[in-house]
Amino acid sequence: MNCIAIIQARMSSSRLPRKVMSKLSGEPMIKRIYDLVNKCDYVDKVIVATSLEKTDDELFEYCKSNKLNVYRGSLNNVLSRFVDIIKKYNPKLIVRITGDCPFVYPVFIDKQIKILLQTGAVYIISKKEVKILCGQSVHSSSSLLFVAENSSCADDLEHVGSPFLIRNHGKFKVVGIEIP
Repeated sequence: MNCIAIIQARMSSSRLPRKVMSKLSGEPMIKRIYDLVNKCDYVDKVIVATSLEKTDDELFEYCKSNKLNVYRGSLNNVLSRFVDIIKKYNPKLIVRITGDCPFVYPVFIDKQIKILLQTGAVYIISKKEVKILCGQSVHSSSSLLFVAENSSCADDLEHVGSPFLIRNHGKFKVVGIEIP
């Protein structure tokens, strides 16, 4: 596989508990996000990655009963969920989607995938801050495995290595793009 999209999701949000199951046009947000990510031309598989905590049983059961691919792992070490999936499927790239980001834009995700495949870069950064496209990024699997082996920083584990890659961007091939 070239690319797997992983939607990290949990039910235990402190600001809005159960938000991934909040209804959007009659369906849970997690289903809407999953369906949008499935529209990406360059994504081979979509997986919801949730925790083993009891609080996420409802989300897990919803995914299973609605035939959404789902994986369970650590609540606080989100990066480890990604690493486990990478080790199982061995994709070249990983699309990271946050489960509370209903504004997934498949065209933007496909653009990132194409850029990484063409350039061999490990990560894409925006040349300017754009809030609307937060929660959807593409990484090389090798970069996430590197972060997992070289960082135990809680921020890196929770935010799937993005802070590490940004702090150390000079050590990796990173591409900056302009987002209109």
